[in-house]
Amino acid sequence: MAARATAARPARRGAALALLAATAICAAPAASCDACDGEPTADSGPDAGADGGDAGWADGGADGGGSDSGPVDSGTPITCMYCHGGAGSAAPPPDTQWHTSTRDRGVGAHRSHVGASDWHRGVACTECHLVPLTWSWPGHYDTPLPAEVTFGPLASAAGAEPTWDGERCSGVYCHGATLAAWGAATEPFWTEVGLGQAACGGACHLNPPAGPHPLDGRCERCHGMVVAADLSFLRPELHIDGVCQFSAPR
Repeated sequence: MAARATAARPARRGAALALLAATAICAAPAASCDACDGEPTADSGPDAGADGGDAGWADGGADGGGSDSGPVDSGTPITCMYCHGGAGSAAPPPDTQWHTSTRDRGVGAHRSHVGASDWHRGVACTECHLVPLTWSWPGHYDTPLPAEVTFGPLASAAGAEPTWDGERCSGVYCHGATLAAWGAATEPFWTEVGLGQAACGGACHLNPPAGPHPLDGRCERCHGMVVAADLSFLRPELHIDGVCQFSAPR
């Protein structure tokens, strides 16, 4: 029964941490969360597929197969997305407590940072967290929630001194801390998503930014490899990447 499998998944995510320690099913190192394929392989043990969707688990529920003893080792490790994230991304939602709202701290603006965007480079998990090399890496799941924030080189680029107070970031390169540009969202709250943070010429910096930037709001004249005259981004992967792409004014 697919509905039963879906309902059971949050509980199984919560139990996964204890079960992993006993089964050592996720001991193989991974270079990053993006190396994961998202789901365990199909059941190879008792009750393989009989309940319509408990892939990767021996299920001993009402359908009478196996026992709820944890993952079935069919050759593929449990991935990051088994405990948080989904739909091809290890970034929440859901978080490890199965929260899905951006108003929950475990979810917040994760998806606004990670992955493809039409206006900025995708932010790597390592820019805010120490990504474990294995599931048992110290500090991964052996400390209380919430997850620790440890800023990486992009957040600290150009001399920025980022801080996190548990609710919002400040002094972060990514939000204009080094531009002295008087943006309206240079210290964004983590759980306030979609409230103008993407506004070009207003969120992280004015258009044009404050001096010593020239008083010319035609961004494409000097940054034409990144932005068009209508302020749409030609190459969003070059925006907020730690480098100021500049050419002689046209």
